[in-house]
Amino acid sequence: MLKVLLVMILGAAVLGIGVHYGKDRIESAIHQGIDPGLPTKVEAHVWAPVSHGRPDGRQRFQFATGQVTTKRCHLTLGTYSLHIDHQFRFQPSAGRIKVGCPGRTLRTSLGHATRAKVEDHGRHTRLVLTDRDDQVVLTLQG
Repeated sequence: MLKVLLVMILGAAVLGIGVHYGKDRIESAIHQGIDPGLPTKVEAHVWAPVSHGRPDGRQRFQFATGQVTTKRCHLTLGTYSLHIDHQFRFQPSAGRIKVGCPGRTLRTSLGHATRAKVEDHGRHTRLVLTDRDDQVVLTLQG
């Protein structure tokens, strides 16, 4: 009777550890593919493109209410959609970009992006946009 009780206790302990381990693995897999706070994280910052490891503050822009707008000229580069499963789409605006306003290269790069993810980079947050082949198209720092 004591042996049966010990086997049951040991079985329950092993089962509990297995369930806990499985739950952690499933949750981490889900969080890698789905980030419910991604749209909020993207709209929370003013972004600058990173070139040679440093952000270019002259070309800052912001994602807000479905539009990408430059900060310096308040020019709309186009519209975007961002989903919690990291899918990103950008539709450039038809208008021309004024001489002296940043955004031409940004608009082109955003047009090639299909996926987005937010990463912590030291004290800063970075938005990494990739294409269909998972190649980095644009890195932004907020």
